[in-house]
Amino acid sequence: MFVIAACCSLGACASIGFGGTNMDIDETTTGSIGSDRGLLGGIDQSDWQILLAKISSFDKEALQTGSAKGDWDNPETGSKGHITQVKLLPALIDSECRSFKSSMHRVTGVENIQGEICRVPNGDWQITGFASGTTA
Repeated sequence: MFVIAACCSLGACASIGFGGTNMDIDETTTGSIGSDRGLLGGIDQSDWQILLAKISSFDKEALQTGSAKGDWDNPETGSKGHITQVKLLPALIDSECRSFKSSMHRVTGVENIQGEICRVPNGDWQITGFASGTTA
C-alpha cells in the first residue's frame, strides 16, 4: 500500500513543469562550422579542391592504361598524398565519373582514402562517394 502511495506522489512531482508556462527555446549559437569550410571525412575543403584538381587533370589515355598516378600537396594545410589509382567509371547520364585511391598525410596522421568524383553540368567536379581507411 505504501508503494502505491509513493508512486502516485512521485507521479505528481513529475508532472510539475520547472519552467512555468512560458518555455522559450534558447537559440544562442555557441559554435558552428561555417559552410565555406565544408568538411567531408574531416578533410579540409582546400585539400579536396587540390585532390580533385589532380584527379581531374589525368587524360583518358592515362586512365585507360593505368598510368594515372601522382602526388598532390596543399601548402595551406600541410596535407599531401599520393594517388595510386584513378579509373574511368561507366558514364551516368552524360556525366564523366572517376574512382580514385590516395594516401593522405595530415597533421592527424596518415590514412588511405578512396572515392568517386563526377563532372557536374557546369563542368566542375564533385565528390559522389568517399571512404576512409585505417590510419597507418
